[in-house]
Amino acid sequence: MQRSQRSMGLGGVGAIALRLILPLLVFAHSISAFVTGGVGRPGLFSRTLAPVSRQGHPVRSPVAKRFAWRDDGGLKAAVAVPSQEEDEAGKVDGEGLRDTGAARAASPQGSLGDDGSLNPASFDESLLGKCKIVFPEHMPVQPSAPGGATKPLLLYVPGFDGSHMFAEPQFADLTRHFELRALLIPGDDRSTAEDLVGAIGAFLESWHRESLKCRDKPILLGESCGGMLSLAVGIRNPKGLNSIVLVNPATSYRDTAWPTVGRLLALVPDVAPLGSRRLPELLGALKGPLEQRGLLPDRSLGELAFAGTAAPLMGLRMFDERQIRKYGGMALESALGVARDVPRGNAPQRAEDLAKEAVGALEYLFSIMPPATVAHRLKVLEDGSKMIEGNLGKAEVPCLVIAGEDDGVLPSKAESERLKKALPRCATKVVEGGHLLLDGGINVTEIVLKSPLVSPPSTRKNLVEDWTPPSPEEVRNASDSISILRRMTSPVFLSTDANTGVVELGLRKLNAQLPSTGPVLFVGNHQLMAMDLGVLLDGVYAETGTILRGLAHPMLFEAEDGGVPGAMGGGMSGNMYEKFGAVPVSGRNFAKLLQRGDPVLLFPGGLGEALHRKDEYYTLKWPEKTDFVRLAARYNATIVPFGGVGASDAATVLLDPDEVKEFGESPIVKLLGAAWPFARVATEPEDAAAGRSSESSSSDRLAFKDLPIVVPKPPWEVSRTYFMFGSPIRTQGINVKDAEECAGVYTKVQGEVNGILSYLLDNRENDPYKELSARLLYETQNARSAPTFSPPPLAKDQE
Repeated sequence: MQRSQRSMGLGGVGAIALRLILPLLVFAHSISAFVTGGVGRPGLFSRTLAPVSRQGHPVRSPVAKRFAWRDDGGLKAAVAVPSQEEDEAGKVDGEGLRDTGAARAASPQGSLGDDGSLNPASFDESLLGKCKIVFPEHMPVQPSAPGGATKPLLLYVPGFDGSHMFAEPQFADLTRHFELRALLIPGDDRSTAEDLVGAIGAFLESWHRESLKCRDKPILLGESCGGMLSLAVGIRNPKGLNSIVLVNPATSYRDTAWPTVGRLLALVPDVAPLGSRRLPELLGALKGPLEQRGLLPDRSLGELAFAGTAAPLMGLRMFDERQIRKYGGMALESALGVARDVPRGNAPQRAEDLAKEAVGALEYLFSIMPPATVAHRLKVLEDGSKMIEGNLGKAEVPCLVIAGEDDGVLPSKAESERLKKALPRCATKVVEGGHLLLDGGINVTEIVLKSPLVSPPSTRKNLVEDWTPPSPEEVRNASDSISILRRMTSPVFLSTDANTGVVELGLRKLNAQLPSTGPVLFVGNHQLMAMDLGVLLDGVYAETGTILRGLAHPMLFEAEDGGVPGAMGGGMSGNMYEKFGAVPVSGRNFAKLLQRGDPVLLFPGGLGEALHRKDEYYTLKWPEKTDFVRLAARYNATIVPFGGVGASDAATVLLDPDEVKEFGESPIVKLLGAAWPFARVATEPEDAAAGRSSESSSSDRLAFKDLPIVVPKPPWEVSRTYFMFGSPIRTQGINVKDAEECAGVYTKVQGEVNGILSYLLDNRENDPYKELSARLLYETQNARSAPTFSPPPLAKDQE
């Protein structure tokens, strides 16, 4: 009887433990959506951490494969703590980090030191304790040691977690302009604030001393806690730095509630009921099956209580709305994968895979941020605050503070204003976003290059000539960013045979008809608010491998984040279009792109089509001038007419621009004053829309029209999108001085696009999966894109 009661008691405790762990696993799965990309999809650590299995500790889950095991049976991140053998041999640390202190064969693009190192030979590595200074892997350029580097050093100093998990999207672009290094602080490192500041300063001094080809001083990029440490380095040695970039710096830490909250969090494992008891021993008969399947985190209730308290308090406050949508969408995609497998009977296995991903992510969180590490990092913050307190005036190094407007962790916007007044040479930039600004929402490279305080004018980008194609990883990230939009619109791509007029699904015909050399100019219609643009670029690249370099409104390159904002861009965010080759529209840039032989994307209708009126859906608004034909002929470009429909149907134009203007002059709006958001801001001349060669500096040349008021339709009314590419038109032999001949080609291109629009509008009515509900049901059950109409040949009057 006594044994029975005891068993029941343990069973009750096990039930409590399960109630504790299940919500935590839900949170962990949202993290694993970032960490792994969801079941069956590449994620951050699926590309940066190598599978490691230690003797006696078999790999237990898809996520666990990407980590190494401590000698005491706990999990540690290979990203932060390499094995002794790898450390001594100087091999690549995981798949995502290059140990810059190790010897290896020199890359033809990079330059190693005499000892085979990428770090300064005179730097004492022991100053770092267990920390490392590394060069990230899978970058578009190879690293160089100080003696061979031709670019200035930029050292990234991480935030509270000590890793570069959320800063990784910035690294590829940074490496194109700077010799990038990143400080990594593993979970078991106990370096003090004084230790870290001293080590960083010594590293920078050694680098500059050994730098022979580039005499520019180093730049520090510090995020959150790393921002505070970077500023302390600048106070100690202001003459040893070119500049400091502070991203949501934790310099306001002592003025927040975090010191008190942090101390209370550190106490949770000790005060939690049964805090020292480990979860497996409390689950009785459930232990074996769960453990064998890799579904059981081997953690104490105290640790789980700590994570369950800290996760919503610290973790979720870091994410802004964009990140919640992004990672929530990835989690939704994983859940839909389970739903798709229900008819096949595979749903239990898929659900188990999801749980394994969540457990693995949970283990990773424990490995980098256990309670003892949190307590130590809070001490670093406390001591770092004391180091800079009262000394801000001594930081004579130029500083740029980038603050997230909606930072939920620190009062970064207000702190940026305080630092601007307190620091001798400080500029600020407030951008949209929360605490984790470097997670793809901004382009810190653009912000740095455009800031005269941080970077000399000689390093500013020539957007035409300095562009390099995005890496495969950047392409995947861009494609992932529009995955929900792509899922909602299920785009259809069609191409035309120039000889027969036969239209077929896919872009095989287009690829076969394009010249092997020479520029190609894609000319088509703009849809409402350019909502189709991301899907169009993604689809063309996926089927042809071609990146279309767009001609975009110059205003889009002056956005707060230093890039092309998502407001005019079909789902992509931040600087994504600029990263994919977009340049400000002008005749000069247009000509340069054609001269380089780049594939160019042009919308002659410009903003007139993107911000069209209620009665102008799929109506071309091209100017009468034929400039793009003359430029195309000058460089023997091949013109490909195309058209797209569907995106404009996702929203309703409620008020036309003239109606907005009329309403804006009403007595009600006059009372609102500046609060009325649709005030008139001039008009756009037609030559700008067509990319004419005029280089007028007038601010009105590319000013926006009056904006219409657009209301999105409900999700269930979202139409499918269709894109069709017509027969290529050669311009070789066209006399650019013959206005009549150029006008004839212009009319032909315009007629082709109009014919394509008519073809798509007519034939989409025969698509059985035109409506969203039918498409989603089919694609969820079949795990592939829904079929569409059988394309009939193009009629003669549409060719």
